[in-house]
Amino acid sequence: KITDEPPKGIRAGLKRSYAWVTQDQLESIDQKEWRQLLYVLCFMHSVLIERKKFGPLGWCVAYEFNHNDLVASSLFLYNYLYTDIKKGISWKTVQYMICEVQYGGRITDDFDKRLLNTYGEAWFSDNIFHKNWRFAEDYSVPDFKSVYAYRNFIDQLPVSDRLEVFGLLPAAEITHNQKSALDILSTILAVQPKETGKSGAQTPEQVVGGICADLLTKIGEGFKETTVKDLIRLQGPQPLTIFLRQELNRMQHVI
Repeated sequence: KITDEPPKGIRAGLKRSYAWVTQDQLESIDQKEWRQLLYVLCFMHSVLIERKKFGPLGWCVAYEFNHNDLVASSLFLYNYLYTDIKKGISWKTVQYMICEVQYGGRITDDFDKRLLNTYGEAWFSDNIFHKNWRFAEDYSVPDFKSVYAYRNFIDQLPVSDRLEVFGLLPAAEITHNQKSALDILSTILAVQPKETGKSGAQTPEQVVGGICADLLTKIGEGFKETTVKDLIRLQGPQPLTIFLRQELNRMQHVI
């Protein structure tokens, strides 16, 4: 059995996001605010997904953020900036729609919602347009007119994520690394052949086969469908008879 998992980390997440972003998408609004906001959105999307690897230290509840959240949020930003760019950006509106509606719609825990809103307040503001602003060390907000320039920029980001980006302490990384090591060791042990103490002892497969054979002898014959239907029909169309017929059909399928 082989599993295929996408690469982990903020850089890998941004690469997946910008494999989806097209040149036409960047040029759809000829304003640097649009291009930089789109990058910030993709960056936050990667951070929200990567926090899950820290377990309860990342999120109180493990949420399944996915590409659809990114698409919906980017569509909102596009529509909002396309119609109101000359009026300026209402950051409260942007923060609410992204953190309360798009991504926040999945969140059920109050502390997780507070965390998401903190990201929104920090990363969706006028500060991101300042030249020297950073998410954290080595994580700036670029402004390119070419999607290929963005992809090249992302390739230069650190392979290992800095905890400052997540706002976590070093203990979170230690816990994550310990869990990853245990998972690897457990997987290695799981694929090892099972040894038996005695040469005549049964293998796990033989034990399961014996149990299945024993159960088959205890299962009775299936119901005679026509006979059962006739008996139920005599009782009339009552809720209990309808329920009984449904249960018998399910049991017949199991047998």
